[in-house]
Amino acid sequence: MRPNVITILTDKRARLLQQKRDVEKDYKQRASELDAEIAKINLTLDFVAKEIGAFLCKRCGGTGTIRVCDAAGSMNDETCPVCGGACVSPDALDTEASR
Repeated sequence: MRPNVITILTDKRARLLQQKRDVEKDYKQRASELDAEIAKINLTLDFVAKEIGAFLCKRCGGTGTIRVCDAAGSMNDETCPVCGGACVSPDALDTEASR
């Protein structure tokens, strides 16, 4: 028996639906792997922030710059006046130097 248009299209649709299921399965697996990597990075960042938090400049948060508004209303980055761009709290440096 020779295939007709309905059979050809039905078979094609079945193949495409299977391809779609395969792609969705691969996507979900990869997304899960990426979520696991992100979770590990988040844990590491939390640990680092906790450990070095006392040493970071309180004014700039450890970035070394602050955002300031100029006379025209535009926001600009400027070197932190407290740490001088070093990102580290001057108090932490004094504490370390006195040891």
